[in-house]
Amino acid sequence: CQKIKDIDLLLFGNFEGFKIRLNSQGFVQQEGVTNQVHIDQLNVKSICCVIELKDHPSDKVMRKGEKYYVSYNSKHIGGKVFETLKDVSQQSEDQKYSVKNFLSSIEGFDTVPYTCNFIWFRQILQASLTDNKFENNSNILLGSFDFTALMKQAVRQQNVYRYDNCFHFGGSDTFYSDHVQVLRRNLLAFRKPVGLTRKKLELLTQDKLNKSLKLENINGKMTIFSGRAGTGKTVQLLQIAYKLADEEYANRCLMLTYNNALVSDIRRLIDFSGLPDSIDSRTVQIKTTEAFFCELIRQLGIDVQINYNDPQYFEKYTQGIIELTHYVTSALTNQDISYLKEINKTIDWDYVLIDEAQDWPDAEKLILYKIYGIEHIIVADGIDQFIRTNIKQNWIRGLAKEKVVQFGKMNLEMRQKENLVAFVNGFAKCCGVNWNVKKNTLLKGGSIIITSSLTAGMHDQLIDNCKQNDCEAYDVLYLVPPSMVNTEGKRYFKAIDAFKQSGIDLFDGTNDQLRTSYSISVKQSRVYQYESCRGLEGWCVVCANFDEAIAYKMNTIDTNDFANALDIEGEKRRRVYLWTLMALTRALDTMVITIKEPNSEVGRILKQFADIYPDFIDWQL
Repeated sequence: CQKIKDIDLLLFGNFEGFKIRLNSQGFVQQEGVTNQVHIDQLNVKSICCVIELKDHPSDKVMRKGEKYYVSYNSKHIGGKVFETLKDVSQQSEDQKYSVKNFLSSIEGFDTVPYTCNFIWFRQILQASLTDNKFENNSNILLGSFDFTALMKQAVRQQNVYRYDNCFHFGGSDTFYSDHVQVLRRNLLAFRKPVGLTRKKLELLTQDKLNKSLKLENINGKMTIFSGRAGTGKTVQLLQIAYKLADEEYANRCLMLTYNNALVSDIRRLIDFSGLPDSIDSRTVQIKTTEAFFCELIRQLGIDVQINYNDPQYFEKYTQGIIELTHYVTSALTNQDISYLKEINKTIDWDYVLIDEAQDWPDAEKLILYKIYGIEHIIVADGIDQFIRTNIKQNWIRGLAKEKVVQFGKMNLEMRQKENLVAFVNGFAKCCGVNWNVKKNTLLKGGSIIITSSLTAGMHDQLIDNCKQNDCEAYDVLYLVPPSMVNTEGKRYFKAIDAFKQSGIDLFDGTNDQLRTSYSISVKQSRVYQYESCRGLEGWCVVCANFDEAIAYKMNTIDTNDFANALDIEGEKRRRVYLWTLMALTRALDTMVITIKEPNSEVGRILKQFADIYPDFIDWQL
């Protein structure tokens, strides 16, 4: 879906006494009636629509079926003819659902209004056309038009419900001034960042970088630094990106990471910063690795159809990457690549920054090396936290030493308070995991609660903790196992309604429709699956049903990568507990762990640490 900021025009409002004469377009479906009725005149009560603006002349617009494409250029490159076609119909449709998802996340919108979507070809007049490619399409606006014409097109888009001959884009008579005011507040209000968001912004926009990461050291070389969870890799990467994109250097920087949740979190931070994000100017943008490569596969004409909802998604993605690697490395010259970047700004980046680069496949690495060059790649290596593969990537293999600037391992904890670091280090050692992060003596305190279930009262305590420390509800993060997520049809957090009834407002990051969005409400905390937590953090983090999450991972981990190990079960246990550290390193101040079976292996380990550290671990079982 499009981000809200990618939308050209959003029109919403309510009216009194506005009527349109429908003439032959007056067939309107009456609520609860299967037969159509004819209405000559319709009262319009409300409108909500999104409009994409295009200034292409008619000969640069093509229609295929009901879809419209706009053309930018054409050239023979690497054995293919590249005519840059953009599916503007799909773009418009994505914008509509982006708005609908945005509205559904706003408190006060119990019923999301029907949203119309239009493509406005501003430089094309109906009178000048010699063909009929724009006829009979309710999504198209041409040249200049009046508001009545716009409303008639809107009526054509919806199977309209009739309420006393009134037209409501909510499908009911509920979209009135109170909804408009809610929309106005959420779209137009400027909210100052607070808590962790403000602190991160201060770090990103400060003038000075880490002394070892001066830009003159980075210039012209492959740059790589490494560190375990919580040592500041992602913030360091963003600091570099912001400096490279400031007015002095004016670069276009793209940050890639595996995790949709982290993309949303960083996108929220970037939106707060006010950094320009124009398609052809200095900017910092972030995408998931797979979204970037899927876009590259499409833009370079690789004939593999990849759809995230396809059951064969991973097989097709892998096939696409193989074909893309072959095409990029064998068919494209440097001149071809320069031209592709010139005509398609979605792949034109001065620097590509890679977060959590430790488990990237070789093929993806080679593609980036070829298109952008090693001197334009900056890598943050998380050492041994694997999600995509279980094979450690070596980013400097085969590169000349003088072409690489490699910094020492970041080992000082920059996220968690001392007590939490002591717990995580001890837990890792007890589980046979090689993990040791140096405590930061400037980050005093930290507490842990181990309990059997969550209550509304406990959530209130976490919110109070946040308020007392200048944080917000967003800084409370819930992590849940797959058993707590509905997977039949639409995906969502099973307890979302129960939380709501208890007065707890959650942004449901397990919901497929919200996976690329972020919360815009000051009252919402976040909930994600454990698998999505890499890179996230919260002042307070709840690890729900922690023992259940470990059991699920034990039962589903792929043992093929260590099938030759002398002790397969021991190696599986070590890798699963290494994976759990990803969740245990998310909290800055307070961690709540719920377990269903106190006598399980992890339950006994946690009880052991509760006995060792009674000053900051509260055992409530």
